[in-house]
Amino acid sequence: MMIITLISPRRGMGQTVTSINLSALISSITGNKTLLIDMNDKNGDISAYLSDSSITKGIDDFVNMYITGVLTKDKLKMCVKKVTSNLDIMASNTCYNIDEMLISSLIDNYSLCYPNIIIDLNLSDNSLEEKLKERSDVIIAVLNQTKTAVLSMAENIQMYVPFMDKLLVVINRTLPGCYARKTSYSISCIKKDIESLGFGKHIYELEYNFNLFNECNRNHTLNFIMEGLEKQYLYVRQLKAIASGINNISRLDNFKIQKERHIFFPGKLIHGLVSKR
Repeated sequence: MMIITLISPRRGMGQTVTSINLSALISSITGNKTLLIDMNDKNGDISAYLSDSSITKGIDDFVNMYITGVLTKDKLKMCVKKVTSNLDIMASNTCYNIDEMLISSLIDNYSLCYPNIIIDLNLSDNSLEEKLKERSDVIIAVLNQTKTAVLSMAENIQMYVPFMDKLLVVINRTLPGCYARKTSYSISCIKKDIESLGFGKHIYELEYNFNLFNECNRNHTLNFIMEGLEKQYLYVRQLKAIASGINNISRLDNFKIQKERHIFFPGKLIHGLVSKR
């Protein structure tokens, strides 16, 4: 079982979209069931990016069944929403507060059903977030190609240092082509700054892609990944490199990248959620 947690030094870095795209890709290239958990209780944007209708199944459902003593293995599926044949999502909590005991129970229960669990997490200095990072096999820090993002990372460096051995940094929305040559803060500059913080071992890039931008605004983010897999977008190739990096850090036998299979996209285009439970 693999647990991957995504964090960002500040809001607006593209962490949630990266979480969705990485989950979709991993569920495809491994052929394994994958659960994406929205632990971003301040924003909870995962459902918005995947559908123009609200997603009601999530952490609150799990907590309610847990505290009332009616939770069983058969009822676990009642707390998640099926997005594709291999990808389910769990919406963020809005009613209940979550403590370490509850999150441990949630991870323990769902790890029996999903070989891959990906968590979109708020970065904050509290025991719950620390518990999740401790349980994670790989932690991915997502930041934009900006000096401000690196400075925010430096200001909160104590949140990253304990997990340096399993930390992977993604520079998101890198500027393409002619724009890259015009910026005063180049990829080489930001990589040098990240390396100066001690996090230079695993650095990856994700380009800014206008097609992805458009699909996000239509609430159809998964359409981009499906098309990108078929047309071999640079963004998708970069995402595959991140998946390989995760594999190298974790060294877990159950996270083996298989020959790519498009089994999780049943339709030509995905408009909102593919199917309902």
